[in-house]
Amino acid sequence: MRSLVSRWVGARTDALAVNGIGDAIERAKMSRDTGVDAVFIEAPASIDDLEAIAAALPDVVFVANMVETGRTPLPTPRELSQLGFRLVVSPVTAMFAAVQAMQRALTILHARGSLRDDLDALVVFEDFTDLVGLPAIAEEDVRYRS
Repeated sequence: MRSLVSRWVGARTDALAVNGIGDAIERAKMSRDTGVDAVFIEAPASIDDLEAIAAALPDVVFVANMVETGRTPLPTPRELSQLGFRLVVSPVTAMFAAVQAMQRALTILHARGSLRDDLDALVVFEDFTDLVGLPAIAEEDVRYRS
């Protein structure tokens, strides 16, 4: 049976922040030469850095790590593709948005004691239970209870 799991090996370097773009690119080349599937140079600080990274190794899959409010500019996936990046990750986008929403809700709760006038800032209870799978859990509870 064929596995549905795709396996690949990626190499990451944080050398750019410490040693500069040249050293980071050299490390990426060494990683490519070992046969990795993708290379990730952490924290390019400009479009020029992104262009230099892509131009230096056109024969490798480059990872663009898009962290909002981080050091790297935020080109669109199309713009990154045009630069030569083939794998784009946004590892903390949802968490950043969720934390901000929680802070806003808790600020209102603290100030007013209730969010009754701000229910549009909250998920509906039924949508939440569906999202976390509560109906399926309840079915399993009934199934295994007897």
